[in-house]
Amino acid sequence: MVILGYLCSILSTMNLMLPKVDFAFKLLFGDRCSKNILADFLKAVLPGLADEEFEELTITDPQLKREFSGDKLEILDVKLRTGSGRSLDIEIQVSDIPEMRSRISYYLSNMVTEQIGMGEHYTDLKQAVSIVITDYDFIPESARCHTVFQMLEREEYFPFNDLMEIHVLNLERLPPDGEGRLMDWLRFFKGGDGRGV
Repeated sequence: MVILGYLCSILSTMNLMLPKVDFAFKLLFGDRCSKNILADFLKAVLPGLADEEFEELTITDPQLKREFSGDKLEILDVKLRTGSGRSLDIEIQVSDIPEMRSRISYYLSNMVTEQIGMGEHYTDLKQAVSIVITDYDFIPESARCHTVFQMLEREEYFPFNDLMEIHVLNLERLPPDGEGRLMDWLRFFKGGDGRGV
């Protein structure tokens, strides 16, 4: 909370651009010097993971690997690896792009496949997580501001495995009275007053 309060005070006193602007977002989270800021945000989004998971964050090359020269070049906003080897992608999207769901699925599947090469074992695969922050109605099927997706069985809703997970944080659905670390971060992205930090 101290970190977020500090960021809010700097941005409000200096009239800097909002953190949801792509350039500011990448500076804030994609710099190796700001891993403590990144860790605080990740702990808010992924509270089920142990704090030790975020002690050794490695910011990696944001380009997805291309196997062939004709493969599509994709550059993620922020790509990193946690202490246990989880691959994480954090994306900010403020305007509606019709193919966004397909794009996130493509990013996530590539984050899984690039983990192992010839002769390596599928058991070496680690979880890949996409965190998508949007400032438009990206998931109109839900009124919640934080939705989580996995591959589930259609009738009984149990997961196939936990290899891929998508977290969507919708700033449009931010509740005015929401409390907690995640709500404070979402208000920060939205450009709010930092209430609660």
